[in-house]
Amino acid sequence: MLILIEFKYLILMFLKDIFFFLRNVIFGIFSYLIPVKKNKIVIRSQKGNSIGGNVKYIVREIEKQNLNYELVWLCNKDFREGREEFRKVRFVDNENKYRAFFETASAKLWLDDSVKIPELRFGLRKKKGQKYINTWHGSFGIKKLFYDVDEFFSLSLEYIKLHNRDFSKYCDIMLSNCAWEDEVFKRAFRFKGKIERVGHPKNDIFFEDREFYRKKVFNKLGISLDKKVALYMPSFRESLTARCFNLDYKRVEKSLSERFGGDWVVVSRFHPFNLENKSSVFGVCDSQIDATYYSDPQELLVAADVLISDYSSCMFDYMMTKRPCFIFATDIAEYNQERGFYYPLETTPFPIAQNNDEMQNNILNFDIEKFKLDSEKFLTERNILEDGLASKRTVEIIKNIINV
Repeated sequence: MLILIEFKYLILMFLKDIFFFLRNVIFGIFSYLIPVKKNKIVIRSQKGNSIGGNVKYIVREIEKQNLNYELVWLCNKDFREGREEFRKVRFVDNENKYRAFFETASAKLWLDDSVKIPELRFGLRKKKGQKYINTWHGSFGIKKLFYDVDEFFSLSLEYIKLHNRDFSKYCDIMLSNCAWEDEVFKRAFRFKGKIERVGHPKNDIFFEDREFYRKKVFNKLGISLDKKVALYMPSFRESLTARCFNLDYKRVEKSLSERFGGDWVVVSRFHPFNLENKSSVFGVCDSQIDATYYSDPQELLVAADVLISDYSSCMFDYMMTKRPCFIFATDIAEYNQERGFYYPLETTPFPIAQNNDEMQNNILNFDIEKFKLDSEKFLTERNILEDGLASKRTVEIIKNIINV
């Protein structure tokens, strides 16, 4: 009986593999047959889980310049907040794989900030006349990526093959803000295309009116304007665990009030890929506010008076504000072993805490002038290009692509 069950299981798995193989072949053929619309751009952020990131600010600049492009944004249903900001964008459900496939296959330009492996597995092929810009979603991050991580080599051969097709064969352009990032993209992505050092479009927001975004964020989250906000925005965990997010919110609020004055609240934003375990870290204190579904994390960064993170590249975005930023990371040794860092956390300007006692001490003894000097030195030594013009530079690149 057991042998019969195992045999049926093997047959089902074999038939499933045949189905996916045939689907891939058929849709691969369709990719080549679907005509390309020369002014069409398909946009996606965080695998469909965001209307933000670098791509948002590029699209915003396209609309600002009133360019005659067909803009199609692939976005999952749960992440549609913020679409009212765009006048000319047509939003399409990214979870409708057939529709998303057709939109992408018919676009002159793919504009993305993550890997396109699910689409390639579905059968998507890039053909003559199409271009692909990957903006990536990190900014001068500290976490190792792809080929720089030992665990990457333990992934399936299919995944590695599709990753190579995505970045080594299909992607034409990646955006960067410094020479160090150039080298990371070439090595970690096995990227063979052109790197445009234009800065990160999403960081253009730091050169705009902070008070406008502060009022917008506070109003959306129901926060009184006389409050001060500490934004807690930790990084993604491969294990999808919530154990490492045990920040004592009330203690943080009290410490911030004692050190900087004012009445503080903690606003939390968790990574979209950790959402399924998010509920286990909420309810820690009455004043905690959930901004995980807020459409654009950059607006939260602009509005926040203090940032608390762990390994997220948002810290390096926030550094440009020169406002206080703290690292709260209870799993440094574990994370370094599993993922790894490009440089030690200790070389950054951010005070590091591995527990709530250390976090409280770092807040109470924070030296704002030293932090500002260290931040400026960090950015200057690495020759970071961020001047508020990255979106304009990128749109000039897009114009050249569309007009060919």
